[in-house]
Amino acid sequence: MLSKKKNDTDKKVKEKVGRKSKYETYVKIRFDEILGWIKLGIIEAEICSRLGIAVSSWEKYKTEFLELTELLKKGHAKINNDVVNALYKTCIGYIVDETEVINLVPLDKYGEPKKDNAGNIIKPKVAKIRKLTKHILPNTTALIFWLKNKLPGEFKDKHEHEIDLNIKVTKARQPTPEEIEECLSRNKIDE
Repeated sequence: MLSKKKNDTDKKVKEKVGRKSKYETYVKIRFDEILGWIKLGIIEAEICSRLGIAVSSWEKYKTEFLELTELLKKGHAKINNDVVNALYKTCIGYIVDETEVINLVPLDKYGEPKKDNAGNIIKPKVAKIRKLTKHILPNTTALIFWLKNKLPGEFKDKHEHEIDLNIKVTKARQPTPEEIEECLSRNKIDE
């Protein structure tokens, strides 16, 4: 029996055999959802749980697939920016406009809400709308946090000072029994 020699035309391109990676079937197709979860502040362990993959697989995918890494950076950049802006507002204080709706419930002579013949509270006929402008004061804790992180050289709890002491330390010797006796006899207390 003669054996055929294989040449380049006889070779078939090897295709991957087996199931697709969970990256393709569980992660990549849900990029929009993942981005939304990141923007909501959901941690990566919870994202893995929602995707049905292990955290170790997630970590592997982040190193293997640049598109996933870029998606995570994009999502975290937005939320980090929002947090920085909120912290800044909290540090300097801000003004907020509030609208309050006050229902004017008719009261009886005892100060209780008036009731109809069936015993139901009579609904207010006129609602009063009050607009308020409130100034929210700066938050001291937020200020301290901001200053310690943005200006650590000027605002930190621990200040280090370098002091150069030129002290020579010599090893002390053990006193002899005679020296101990002499010291004890000199320092005897009369009873």
